Amino acid sequence: MPVIYKNRLMRLEVFKDKTEGKERCRVIENDVVVILAFVDDRHILIEKHYRAPIGKWVLELPAGHVEKGETPRKAAKKELLEETGYTAKNFRLLYRAYTAPGILTTMAYTYLATGLTKMHRTDIGEMLIVRKMALNKIYKLIKSNALVDKKTIAGVLYYKEFFSQ
Repeated sequence: MPVIYKNRLMRLEVFKDKTEGKERCRVIENDVVVILAFVDDRHILIEKHYRAPIGKWVLELPAGHVEKGETPRKAAKKELLEETGYTAKNFRLLYRAYTAPGILTTMAYTYLATGLTKMHRTDIGEMLIVRKMALNKIYKLIKSNALVDKKTIAGVLYYKEFFSQ
């Protein structure tokens, strides 16, 4: 089927839906990683990230694409260092889930990172500000609908439901 657009991370293509026989579009995109990084027992790293497609600053967990030849775990370690300047002694996969299976092929792997050590950010080209924020404040931002990033909401609430005491 025809490829409409292509770059190093994704391609937009037309395909035939086997169940209905109709032509549809899908985005085939590299998988992504999301990192819930604890600085201490009560604080996580959160980014205020400028997202050009919506023209807004968004609070979100560190995240990034899995590059060709990388494992999700290796990508999570790389993204944490690049975006936040931290390394983590411990990485644990919390869950994996499709981001939007009606249009995207992307699988998101959400990791818990603990035992952080401050280093230096290696990717200063992205428009983002890294902050330490109390988890209780994050819960309030989610509840008030002030935090609107889906991957962040899912990762934080998954952790709250299944891993916190």
